[in-house]
Amino acid sequence: MMTLRASRLRWCLPLIALASAISASAENRILVPVKINDQPVNFIFDTGASGAVLWQSAATRLGLRTTPPPPGSIAKPGAVLASLTEPVKVELLDQVLPSVQLGVIANPPQPVDNDGFIGWPSLRRTRLLFHGATLHFEVVRAVPPETSQWLKLREDTDWRVLSLELPANGTGKTAHLGIDSGNPDGVFFNPETWTRWRADHANSPSSLLAYYMPGAGLVVTEVIWADEVELQGVTLHGVPVSCMNTSEVHDYPPGTLAVVGLAALRRMDMVFDGTGAVYVQTASTPPPAYVHNRLGAVFMPDVAGNDALVAHVAAGSPAAKAGLRFGDMLLKIDQLDVTAWRTQPGILPLSRFWEQPAGTPVHLTVLRGKKKLTVDIVLRNLLGPVEK
Repeated sequence: MMTLRASRLRWCLPLIALASAISASAENRILVPVKINDQPVNFIFDTGASGAVLWQSAATRLGLRTTPPPPGSIAKPGAVLASLTEPVKVELLDQVLPSVQLGVIANPPQPVDNDGFIGWPSLRRTRLLFHGATLHFEVVRAVPPETSQWLKLREDTDWRVLSLELPANGTGKTAHLGIDSGNPDGVFFNPETWTRWRADHANSPSSLLAYYMPGAGLVVTEVIWADEVELQGVTLHGVPVSCMNTSEVHDYPPGTLAVVGLAALRRMDMVFDGTGAVYVQTASTPPPAYVHNRLGAVFMPDVAGNDALVAHVAAGSPAAKAGLRFGDMLLKIDQLDVTAWRTQPGILPLSRFWEQPAGTPVHLTVLRGKKKLTVDIVLRNLLGPVEK
C-alpha cells in the first residue's frame, strides 16, 4: 500500500503530451521523459507530489499487475490511498532503476491525456537549473558561478514535497515556501495570511480557479492579482494570488507561508545543487500577460454525483453582473451542448471559452430550477497586465 499527495489539476484544462526534455507545454505543465519497462509514458514533473504515480488507465494500458491497499486502510489528511504495481524498470533522465513499485490511483473526474506524475523525491539528488520564463529544467554538471549573487535557501529534507526554509524574520520561527510545479497557478497563501491579504485588497477584481487535487477533490477558490508579493525575503512581481486548500495545509511543513505554482515560478530562476542548497533569483521585469478566467465563473460537477455542471460565480464579475447565479446548471455555451461533457470528445476544455480576449461575448443557456434562461456575458480582463 502507498499513501501519497499530489498537486492540483486545473479543472477543464487540457493536460500534457510527452516531451523530450524537462520542459513545459503550452498548457503549463512541466514534462519529464520517463520509460516504464521500455515503454514511454507521459509524466508531469510535480515537485508537490510525494512519489511516482500512474493513473489506473495507464497501468491497465501498460499491462501492469497491481496490488490494492489492504481492506480498512485509511489515508491521512491530504493524501490518497494507492495500489502498488509489480516491480518495473524505470528510466528517468540518466537513471535506470531496475525494480521499482509505482503507485496507482483512480483517474480524475475529467479526461486526461497524461499517464501520471513523478514527484520531487525522484529528482531531489539531481543538480538542476530551472529557467522560470520558459518553465524549463535542465541537468547541470556544476552550480553556475553567477548564483553567488542569488538568494541562498535550504530545502527542508524532512518532507517529501519541495519546501524551502525562508530567511529568519526575527520571530524565532522558521517559515517555509512550498514549490509546486504540478500547480499551474500562482501564489497560494496559508489561510490566515490570505484572509489578511484579501481584506487589504477588498476592492481588487477577482476571478475563480477550479481544479482537481487527489486528497482534496474538486476545489473552487477566489483569485486576485498582486503587483508585488513579499514572501519573507523572496519578492515576486506580477503574480496571481489565492488561498491554500486544506490538503495543502497538511502537505507542507507547519509555518508554510505560501505555496507557489507555475504562474509564480515564471517569475523565478532557481538552481538546486543536489545536496539541499537552493539558489533563487526573482524577476523584476514586467510580467507576461496572464491567461485567465475572464468570465468570473466556473462550472463544476454536481455534488449529487450526476453530470450536471453547476455555476460558481465571483462577486462583481462579468458573469455576476450579467445575472448568472450560483447553482445555475450549464446547458449550452453559444450553440454547443455541453451536457455530454464527460463522454463526448471536443466539449472540454470549457476554459477555452472563458480565456478568450476581453470584449468577447459569451452566450450561456442555463437551467435555474425548472426554467431555461439565456445569460449574455462580455468577457473582461480581471487579473494581470493587459494583453497587447
